[in-house]
Amino acid sequence: MDNYRFRDALKDAMNLARIGNKYLADTEPWKLAKTDMARTGTILNIALQITANLALAFEPFLPFSSAKIKQLINKSDLRWSQLGSTDLLPAGHPLSQPALLFEKIEDEAIAKQVQKLEDSKKANEQK
Repeated sequence: MDNYRFRDALKDAMNLARIGNKYLADTEPWKLAKTDMARTGTILNIALQITANLALAFEPFLPFSSAKIKQLINKSDLRWSQLGSTDLLPAGHPLSQPALLFEKIEDEAIAKQVQKLEDSKKANEQK
């Protein structure tokens, strides 16, 4: 970002998200919790550190979503200079109530917006 290479910065942020997703999928903490809660805690801590870093990495691109992530992890004081840190959230840090970050957009809503754009386009052409 500092060198105005926005496409590369966004690619790096997306790669961090992919790494975090793969880490959770590979470690399967939901299964491990039945036998090893200490390891599960470590996995979840790492996942939350990645999440906090994602809030920072995506902030220039998705400021409202980044703000919501910060709210969900109960950490509004994160700063750009902390990006890449592995200790953004201390062990035992309280989290806010879980919520969806993004809502699923139904096909009907998409069709309605497309129709609205088409109607607007026709109206502009008539003018």
